[in-house]
Amino acid sequence: GAFAVKSGCGVAYLLSKRSGLARRAAIFLLFAVAYASLFAGSWYICSAIDLVSHFNRVKVFFQSGMILHLLVAGGMLTWGVLLLRKRGDGHAHSLGWLALVVPCPVCGSVILFTTAFLVNFFPNDALSAVLLAYGVFVGIASLTTAAVIFSGQLTVQPPERVLGLAMLFSAAYFFISVLVVPQLQDLDAIYKVSSYSSKESAAATHVPVTLLVAAGLLVAGGFLRELTRARR
Repeated sequence: GAFAVKSGCGVAYLLSKRSGLARRAAIFLLFAVAYASLFAGSWYICSAIDLVSHFNRVKVFFQSGMILHLLVAGGMLTWGVLLLRKRGDGHAHSLGWLALVVPCPVCGSVILFTTAFLVNFFPNDALSAVLLAYGVFVGIASLTTAAVIFSGQLTVQPPERVLGLAMLFSAAYFFISVLVVPQLQDLDAIYKVSSYSSKESAAATHVPVTLLVAAGLLVAGGFLRELTRARR
C-alpha cells in the first residue's frame, strides 16, 4: 500500500507538469502498463519456481537489497529536503518523481514475494489473486494521484514542494520498514501460512504486518497534515 501511495504522488507531480488530457492519460496508462508487466512477470516466475520454499537461496540477495534500500531512503530524504528548501516559481522541473514511481530492488522484491505468497495460498486461482493485488495497487495509486491533484496543492504552492514532502515521508516510511521487515525475513512461517498451516504461524507474522500498516497510516496522515498546513 505504501508503495502505491508514493507512486501515486510521483505520478501526480508528473501529470501537473504536462498539459492536455490525452497526454496525461497516456502517462498514467504507461504507469499502469509498466506495473502490470512487473506483476505479470512476478506471477510467471513464481508459477515456475517456488521462491518461498527456496528463500534461503535468495536471502543473501534480499539482505543486500536492504542496504540499497537504506541508501535509496537516504538519497530520497536528502533530495526531498533540497526540494523543500528550494524557492521555485512553479516552472521548474524535477526528476524526483522517478524516485517515487520507479520501484527500488526491495520494493520489487516485496511485489515478487507477495506474488509468491498468493501463488502458494491460491494454487487454483493464482492468476486471479495476482490480478486482484495489481488492481488494489493501481487503485490506491489512482486514488492518491486524484487526491493530490484535486486537493489543489499542486496549484496553490510549487509542485516541487509537494514532491519534496512526498519524498520526505516516503523516506521516513522506508527507514521504519527497515526496522520491521527483517522480522519478516523468516519466510518459513509465511510459507506455512500460505500452505494452510496452523494459526500459530499466522500469529507469528501478525505483529510485524500490523506495525507496517500502522507506520504507513502515520506517514500518510503526516503527509496530508503537512499539505493542509501548507495550503493554509
